[in-house]
Amino acid sequence: MNAGPFALVAIFSRVSQDKVEKFMSVRRSLIILTILTLLLSVGMAFLLADEDARAETSREETLAAMQTYTVQQGTVLITIPATGTMKAREVSNLSFLASGQVDQILVQEGDYVEAGAPLVELKNRSQVITYEQANLNYEAAVRKYEDLLVVDENDIEIAEANLNSARGSYTSVADSVSDETIAAAELQYEQAQIALQAAQRARNEANPDLDEAAVTLMDARIGEASFNAEIARLRLEDLRSANQGELGAAGARIAQAERQLEQVRAGASEYDVEQAQVAIDQAEAQLDQAKLSYDRTILTAPFAGTVATINLEPGQRISAGVPVVQLVDVTPMHLSGEIDELDLRQVSVGQPAQVELDALPNITLDATVSFLSSSGNTENGLVRYAIELELDASDERIRPGMTAEASIIVEQVPDVIVVPNRYVLQDQEQGTLYVDILMSDGTVLSRTVTIGTRGDDYTEILSGLQPGETVAFMPQQRRSGLGLFGG
Repeated sequence: MNAGPFALVAIFSRVSQDKVEKFMSVRRSLIILTILTLLLSVGMAFLLADEDARAETSREETLAAMQTYTVQQGTVLITIPATGTMKAREVSNLSFLASGQVDQILVQEGDYVEAGAPLVELKNRSQVITYEQANLNYEAAVRKYEDLLVVDENDIEIAEANLNSARGSYTSVADSVSDETIAAAELQYEQAQIALQAAQRARNEANPDLDEAAVTLMDARIGEASFNAEIARLRLEDLRSANQGELGAAGARIAQAERQLEQVRAGASEYDVEQAQVAIDQAEAQLDQAKLSYDRTILTAPFAGTVATINLEPGQRISAGVPVVQLVDVTPMHLSGEIDELDLRQVSVGQPAQVELDALPNITLDATVSFLSSSGNTENGLVRYAIELELDASDERIRPGMTAEASIIVEQVPDVIVVPNRYVLQDQEQGTLYVDILMSDGTVLSRTVTIGTRGDDYTEILSGLQPGETVAFMPQQRRSGLGLFGG
């Protein structure tokens, strides 16, 4: 059956429409595929960028967490630990030797004082006056003694003048003797006799109760008057016998003047010097006693140390022998502690040590082992031995009772290449030792090393490293399969 023209047109239309629909479907698929491709490319780009960012962040975090050390020359120490407390060499409770009232307190608790420094003073006005007077007396006695030992030039000049006068008198008498001279000599003789009689009469009529000194003085006057009378008599006789007597007297005066000049030139007699020395000794004894009384009013430090306590106040009355100030000798301090019996064989007196105190962080003090007990103390099944370490230098900041830790140096290897122990790693599979080297570009490379002595904190490097190189350590290496040398 023929469809006719309209049928053919209809068939053609349906075929064309199917083609168009198929074409459009393919086109849409291509567009979607293109879009998906573009989206995938963009997503991959973002994903790669994010991964790079995370990698860079991880690298920065790794570098930030990394610990580094510059290889250098140093000393490897092997030590034995000891713990204990700081103690003073001497603790003294000071007291006065005399009672009194407190005038001044010259120090405060915690002050460091030198030996001999005044600490407390009692009221001592009377002691000061007595001491000053005794000192003046002593100085006067010394000056008198010194004057005796020195010849006075003025006295020599006077003695020489007397001698010259006596010689002049002798010359005058020798030249001539007149009647007037004889008459004058007779008058002098009469006067001398009168004086003698007066002295004798005064002696005879004297009160019998006079003391010995007064009687002695009267006898001396009689002797002097008798001597003068005899001289006057002899002079008169000399004048009467052609001036022979006058010449004799003039000669006697010359002899006397010569003796006086010799005595002046010779200085004080041995007796006078001895008496002057006795006076000095007596004055010095009085001065010492006055100074002792004065010193007892001032409390001084018997040794250099720190004032621990003061148990008095100004104006307070105290008794002799009552402790008022406690002084602690802190120069030098020492650590009193213990060591384990297993370490005993490695420790001996004289070994160097280093001490650290909890109260003074970041400070290391040099010390020396000064005592090691020969018998141990057992506590909770552990045997420990007492030990003392004396600080090599004093430090005013240290106080008795401070907790301290010591490292007794039993071996030291100086001037070697060292790195901290934690930087030396061990490959547990191969058993080799190595360190991680931080390169200049930030990368880390492992390098095998040979070690020598391993100390408490540092390890000696025999080969594999040079001073100036930088080694690295990551804390997570403790948890890795590599392991740490020495833990």
